[in-house]
Amino acid sequence: MKTALITGASVGIGAAFAKELASRKIDVVLVARSQDKLEKLAEQLRSQYNIKAYLIPQDLTQPDATQSVFDAISQQGLTIDLLINNAGFGDYGAFADRPLTKQVQMIQLNITALVELTHLFLTDMKKRGSGAIVNVASIAGYHPYLIVRFMREQKPLF
Repeated sequence: MKTALITGASVGIGAAFAKELASRKIDVVLVARSQDKLEKLAEQLRSQYNIKAYLIPQDLTQPDATQSVFDAISQQGLTIDLLINNAGFGDYGAFADRPLTKQVQMIQLNITALVELTHLFLTDMKKRGSGAIVNVASIAGYHPYLIVRFMREQKPLF
């Protein structure tokens, strides 16, 4: 049976991925911060679809979290056939007015964790000659017009 690793799996798109994959009889490794939400989802998937659902409660905004995820999977002897990098968050407001720690956490989760997990699991996938990776991203990056419009409506800086 195939196994998929899903980050940000406890709610939203991540949970939807987990349900869809489980309905196709693919085992899942669920990664998110909330152990309670992961446990509820895992129990639902196990009972409804008769698949294996593994939990790795982990805050991917923390350094070394991705290595902990990889190590936990290795210790369980699992092979990841599909990696879904879904965890992420955005912030809003003037950059200078937002806490720097929040910005660093966002970079850690949205960029660093994604790159690290991709590298860790892609290496194994290449050795096996099989596997797939899906990176989920916000559509906001495709709408720069709103930023340009906002900037044009503001007073000149100088």
